[in-house]
Amino acid sequence: MTKQHLEYHPDANRDDETTLVITFLSLIHGGFCEGQNALAEAAARQCGVPMRYALAVLRRYTSSDYRNHYWKVRDGSQARQSFELLPPNCSLAGA
Repeated sequence: MTKQHLEYHPDANRDDETTLVITFLSLIHGGFCEGQNALAEAAARQCGVPMRYALAVLRRYTSSDYRNHYWKVRDGSQARQSFELLPPNCSLAGA
């Protein structure tokens, strides 16, 4: 069985991706803590996109580097990942 890779095309589904990011921001800000897959599934349902696409977007914007990402995995149990919003990129705020 080969591992499938979801390719990211910057211009494809821009509206879906933006809507997903906003939905993730809202869910994380609201305290969603049921884990990565549950977060992706909740956002996918709300946005009407496939769960795999939502999971790919969630992973794409997860990191502790606030310059290119929006949230990070919160320290704690690895059995169930929860997420924490990163501070806004101050260098872009004034642009």
